[in-house]
Amino acid sequence: MSELPAQRPITTELVMGVEVQDDQYKLIEVVDGDWLVQPAIGAYFAVVTPMVLWKLMQHTQEHDLGYVYGPGLAYVLAGDRNNIRTLRKASVSFVAKSRAFHSDDYYYQPPDVAVETVAPQKTDAYRERKFADWLQAGTQQVWAVDRGAAQARVHLPGGTVQVYEATDTLSGGDVLPGFAVQVSELFDV
Repeated sequence: MSELPAQRPITTELVMGVEVQDDQYKLIEVVDGDWLVQPAIGAYFAVVTPMVLWKLMQHTQEHDLGYVYGPGLAYVLAGDRNNIRTLRKASVSFVAKSRAFHSDDYYYQPPDVAVETVAPQKTDAYRERKFADWLQAGTQQVWAVDRGAAQARVHLPGGTVQVYEATDTLSGGDVLPGFAVQVSELFDV
């Protein structure tokens, strides 16, 4: 990957230009107004993410709840087009129909649910900061789906974390009414 632009502030156009040149093996985000480049997840990510995406899409389409997005959709959580302070990408995300809009670039609001596939390449500090960014911006639920630990953790505003083991049923609560899946089903391939 080529050198990241030194230009500040980081703008929407600047990020989009970098993403076009980006190789598929890196995740580019913006945190505190600076670039953050993380290694890609690889096969680990490729197993869990499509299953979560599929389960959520089935439910949200059947009940006309909103839109489910796969990896790559960027959310500007702090700042605006001309000065991006925080830009994050989820493995999978959900935006309720009442809040959804379609844009040619990014969402300038948080998703209702952000799902992160936990992978060994990411540090705990990276994940915790990312979860905090989502919640601080207004995301109602952040799911950490961890195949290695055979569990899902749901982070909620106020610091509450609900842990669901493989045999437990993960519920969407008020954010995804009626959604329920046994955690182990998210790891089935």
